[in-house]
Amino acid sequence: MATFKEKVERLRETHFLAPLGVDLEDIAEVEYLSPMLGGGDLIEAEVYSSIRRPSQDKAPGINRILNRFLRAVYSKLEEEIRYLF
Repeated sequence: MATFKEKVERLRETHFLAPLGVDLEDIAEVEYLSPMLGGGDLIEAEVYSSIRRPSQDKAPGINRILNRFLRAVYSKLEEEIRYLF
């Protein structure tokens, strides 16, 4: 039986895939910033608001996870969900 942390990790790996690498060598004189990878400084109210405000059948990001699911698991996975935002 998987632990809670293992289940969260599987959820993250399944629904929050890493972006594909792209070769940008041919674009001259452009400085690209490092990507921000979760764990930002969003406060709980901001994340909760972004889940509660839109329709429950909408997905708030590119991960396509419906608000209906995020609302259902928010109380148990609050810290993990904040990390994903």
